[in-house]
Amino acid sequence: MSKGDYVVHENHGIGKFLGIEQLTVQGDKKDYLKVKYAGNDMLYVPVEQMDIIQKYIGSDGMSPKVNKLSGGDWKVTKAKAKAAIAEMAKELLDLYAQRKMQKGHAFSEDTVWQKEFEDAFPYTETDDQLRSIEEIKEDMERPAAMDRLLCGDVGFGKTEVAARALFKCIADGKQAAVLVPTTILANQHYYTLKERFEQFPLKVEMLSRFRSDKQQEQIIDELNKGKKEDEIPQVDKDRKKEYDDKINGLRKQKQELLQEYGKGNQVVGQLIDLALLANGLLKGEALNKFVKRSVELIK
Repeated sequence: MSKGDYVVHENHGIGKFLGIEQLTVQGDKKDYLKVKYAGNDMLYVPVEQMDIIQKYIGSDGMSPKVNKLSGGDWKVTKAKAKAAIAEMAKELLDLYAQRKMQKGHAFSEDTVWQKEFEDAFPYTETDDQLRSIEEIKEDMERPAAMDRLLCGDVGFGKTEVAARALFKCIADGKQAAVLVPTTILANQHYYTLKERFEQFPLKVEMLSRFRSDKQQEQIIDELNKGKKEDEIPQVDKDRKKEYDDKINGLRKQKQELLQEYGKGNQVVGQLIDLALLANGLLKGEALNKFVKRSVELIK
């Protein structure tokens, strides 16, 4: 806090700090913070009470309205602020209560694609990056809406953390969007993510003033209806089929191992089949057998 700064007094509102002045009160010399209010009113605050004064923080280049020491406008302002905070708190509580009641999308476990995508990262991840990535992916696999704030200095790998979450989302058949506050940042992230995803059959696009109205309309149209089959390059189709075959093979292997484990115990086998059913891995004859065993166990 420097001389000339606007300050906010807890009880009297906004004034201008004029410095520290020594006064003699009842024979005692003390240092006081001198604050000027409207109408040239002065307020002297003992330095030991300076915790009730804070530097004013507002819009850059905008000078605030200075309050009157004897006026009631500051009390009105405080009352309005408290009411607004209470209303905001109520809205947040209602919002989070609704979110808790709603079932979200539980994303699948990491695929072979996810591992290949992460292995393609050309740098060594930091411990904080790895921890954040794992926590975010764990949240995504739960059937509840995720709220997560990721903080980090410039150049510490926040974009890569976001990219891996985006990839996990897209690999599960969903679309993903990145919202940024400026067109420059939109352009930067567009080229970063486009380069990061270029080895995979995924399309990255950008909506900003750098795109014409016709281009934006086309991008939105593709988002709404998806890309036509005949517009997908054959190399991307082949690559997708290769990965799909790998994934299906791993799923089949997992299913066979679990069913083999449950052969010796009917109840254990039933629980394993129930888990497979919940993950969409129990089909055909295995599903028919599961239903028959369920009926027998109920009897």
